[in-house]
Amino acid sequence: SSCDPIRSSPEMMKIPLVICLLAFLVPRAVVGAPPPLQPLDTSSPRATLRQFLEAADEIGRVARIYRESPSREHFLELAMSFQPPRGCFDLSGVAETARREQSGEAIVLLWEVLSRVELPPLDQVPDAAGMRERVKQGEADRWTIPLTEIVLTRAKDGEREGEYLFSPSTVKRLPEFYRKVAQRPYVRAMTISEPRRLHKLWAGWMVPPRVVESLPGWLIWEMGDQVLWKWLVVTLLVALVCFITAKVQGWATRLTSGLSLGRHLRPLAAPATFLMLTPLIEYLVRVQVGITGVGAD
Repeated sequence: SSCDPIRSSPEMMKIPLVICLLAFLVPRAVVGAPPPLQPLDTSSPRATLRQFLEAADEIGRVARIYRESPSREHFLELAMSFQPPRGCFDLSGVAETARREQSGEAIVLLWEVLSRVELPPLDQVPDAAGMRERVKQGEADRWTIPLTEIVLTRAKDGEREGEYLFSPSTVKRLPEFYRKVAQRPYVRAMTISEPRRLHKLWAGWMVPPRVVESLPGWLIWEMGDQVLWKWLVVTLLVALVCFITAKVQGWATRLTSGLSLGRHLRPLAAPATFLMLTPLIEYLVRVQVGITGVGAD
């Protein structure tokens, strides 16, 4: 046993070396990582296009994790991954109350479209200096993706002033653009296939993705910009609210029949019940059922 320290000394000598290597590498890894709160670079058409595609691909990576391991935490990560690409749109033409839902729809539609058309190499997309030169030569302060009607335009005022964003007309016409290219094959690698279909089909974390993907075809048929199974669930929830409200109204009528204030209290039972149930139903419809697009307005 007296020889143990001698035999272990080479291993002991390795420890300081490992510590030194970690001290050397870890700070550089931290420095190399992008700041978590750093906003998207929308200083030029090139920057905005690159940032959008990278952010959309990240949605796909997170979505694959959620599909394989559905949980509330992974669902929230997926929801948060939609936030960065929202910053690439000029949503001034969308009502503020509908911006969250419609921007989510716009993200998957534009992602689908840009992945099915030939894009120019990024070094051929104007950067900030290139746009300044174009404006000096009398061209409009906007850039259109070649052979498309998808436009990035410079915001003239407001909080987004000076940023190049996908124009309001582009956002409005994305469903039309998608319909025109939906049958074309992808021309760039996708981190997840058919994001628009999955965006329509998937629900909240209480309903795992593979459950809804395994539904019969007639339940996932689209009607009114929504898959049928979601309309059916929303109908059942509305019917449940009406049933509970009617029950509470009946109980209130019986309980207050002998009270002098009964005639004043009874009319309040139904509207009070409906108001109390509204936040729960709204949460279930928007988050757990996952109504999207026009149906969420």
